[in-house]
Amino acid sequence: MFCKLTNNYSKPCRLVMITGVSIFIAEALVMLFLSLLPELPPLIEAIVDSVSLSLFVFPVLYFFLFRPMLRQINIQMKTEEELKRSKSELETKISELVFAQKTLHESEGQYKLLFDQNPNPMWIFDLETLNFLLVNDAAIKHYGYTREEFLSMTLKDIRPEEDIPLLLDSLSKAPINDYLNNFRGTWRHIKKGGMIIFVDIIADVLEFKGRKAAIVVVKDVTNRKQAEEELQKTKSELEVLVAERTRELQTANIELLVRTEVLEQRNREINLLSEMNSLHQVCNTTEEAYTVMAKYLEQLFPEDCGELLILNTITNMLEPAIFWGNIDKVCNTVSVKDCWALRRGQMHIYTRDGIDLKCKHSNSIGEINICLPMIAQGEALGIIHLMVPSAVSDDVLANKKQLALSLAEQISLSLSNIRLRETLRTMSIRDSLTGLYNRLYMEEFFKQEIHRAYRKGTSIGVIIIDIDHFKRVNDTLGHDAGDMLLAKIGKFLHRSIRESDIVCRFGGEEFVIIMPEATVEVAAGRAQELRKSFKLSNLDYESLLPVGEITISLGVSAFPRNGLTAEAIFKAADDALYEAKDSGRDRVCVAKVRENNPAVNSGSSI
Repeated sequence: MFCKLTNNYSKPCRLVMITGVSIFIAEALVMLFLSLLPELPPLIEAIVDSVSLSLFVFPVLYFFLFRPMLRQINIQMKTEEELKRSKSELETKISELVFAQKTLHESEGQYKLLFDQNPNPMWIFDLETLNFLLVNDAAIKHYGYTREEFLSMTLKDIRPEEDIPLLLDSLSKAPINDYLNNFRGTWRHIKKGGMIIFVDIIADVLEFKGRKAAIVVVKDVTNRKQAEEELQKTKSELEVLVAERTRELQTANIELLVRTEVLEQRNREINLLSEMNSLHQVCNTTEEAYTVMAKYLEQLFPEDCGELLILNTITNMLEPAIFWGNIDKVCNTVSVKDCWALRRGQMHIYTRDGIDLKCKHSNSIGEINICLPMIAQGEALGIIHLMVPSAVSDDVLANKKQLALSLAEQISLSLSNIRLRETLRTMSIRDSLTGLYNRLYMEEFFKQEIHRAYRKGTSIGVIIIDIDHFKRVNDTLGHDAGDMLLAKIGKFLHRSIRESDIVCRFGGEEFVIIMPEATVEVAAGRAQELRKSFKLSNLDYESLLPVGEITISLGVSAFPRNGLTAEAIFKAADDALYEAKDSGRDRVCVAKVRENNPAVNSGSSI
């Protein structure tokens, strides 16, 4: 505790104080000791008295004499220590200042050397007046001004007039003691003589000779700028070129898509035409061909309507055979002279606003009418009348016209071939004079019916007809009258038979009727009806009066009653015919049953 109280004093003071306290404690202990020992030897008592006196006097001296002296000594000692410490600090600061001045001097020298010898133009200008304060040799050489000219100019003197507002604006935003960020970048400067260059600028704020200034480093980038401008120009040209090529490619792509669609449409149309042509090759009649055409015409022209008119050479009229689409009215017949396409022998187009004449059979309003004649081997067969909406484009209309031309040509050839096949087939199986089947067809038909009847177990009736005294007609009236009589008898027989029967001209004035699934009795009854009907028929007897009444004789046979082969059955009917003639003509005779006929003898009807 006592030591803590003396910490604020110097070491000498603390020593005196501790000594005094120690003496005081010792005296107290002596007094205690005397009190405990009442009788002491004289020497010891004298010693104790002197000690007690000294212990009493020392504190008094300490408090009244030594203590003030110690305080004064302590104060003087503290002052000396502070002076020594202050001196030391001052010496340190002076040394630092001298070093700083030396370093600053060296730095200024280096900085001035760097400024003067820098290859890039550099200058220092006043931020308030914009006057040049210092420029290096590189700036003088690059800009062409002398140092005196530079120092008499401001920053605005080396800037184009139109750039000065931007310069002032950038400087007004520059904070003091900070980088001139708004002042940096690429600017335009004016060299002596008026040449404008592009420069990159780096600037920093500093204090120069007590003024707020900025140091600037300049790099000429005119060549780079020109290269960039050339590059930008080239880039722009390339962009324009690329844009043009892109548009061209897009246009070409669209055209390609359109052409692809057109080609796909053409391919589809070609396939349909090919399919239709293939079916036409196997058509036996024009009616079958019309059915095929109706199916494919609607697929070839799904958005249009039209009709196919066939020329009737007898009446010289166009008759409708096919129509498709939404046709308001289909004409019944059209005269050849009413169709300009057929009269001209080429395609005829009528539009509402066109100058071409309108065909009388064109009843549509507001549509494009296309008429195409169908001509094969110089023969007019009819027309195709196509009605197209007026809103279609020219390209679509051109495609439809081309398709219609191809269609008309193909249909013309198909119809011509079918008619030719019909004609050849008719000539091969029919008699040209009477229109009845000929003997060749009859024989083939009869053989097939015999096989069918043999399998089914049915019979076939056969009637042979001969005109009585036909030679007299030829000799008296001539062969033309005989041919006329044969033709009329052929028509009479054709309308007098059943639908399942066939009648043919067997040769000369003989005719044969084959009656499938008819017994000999049925055939004989039918023969009697024909004989009677013929006598009552409305023939042109006035031209035949010179030869008298025309009658017929008939012989009847049947399969298998009279034989199992065509030759046997015809022989039996022919024998019956001769029997009728020998019996006076104008009668019916039935062939007798052969005794050796296995079908009759066995009781079988095969």
